[in-house]
Amino acid sequence: MRNRSASAIAAAAVAAGFLACKRPSAVGSIPAGRSLYHANGCAACHGLAGRGDGPAARGAVVRPRDFSNRRDFRFGHTLEDIVRTLKTGIPASGMPTYSYLTSDERGDLAVFIVSLADSAKAERNP
Repeated sequence: MRNRSASAIAAAAVAAGFLACKRPSAVGSIPAGRSLYHANGCAACHGLAGRGDGPAARGAVVRPRDFSNRRDFRFGHTLEDIVRTLKTGIPASGMPTYSYLTSDERGDLAVFIVSLADSAKAERNP
């Protein structure tokens, strides 16, 4: 009986590892997301710390989103919501589509964006 339980646990661990390898965007990478954030010009509007104060924000018709407060995200603040927004953009706001990025890259970028809100929260509540 014990051997069967150990086998089941080992099989579950292998399956979880397989799924993690097949779906890296489910976890995402903050360093990869940070690199994508800078390489794709996100900081130009949203700023280096994601506060919506980048150099291009001054001339924007619609103020770029401040990522430090997730409650202010109009289209949702979950990773899935952010990935969807990155894929579709926000028409008439200046937020372009990033549909050319892979789903894994959009996942990494979303994880980095969420980390900006988490960093700001930690600064407010030491």
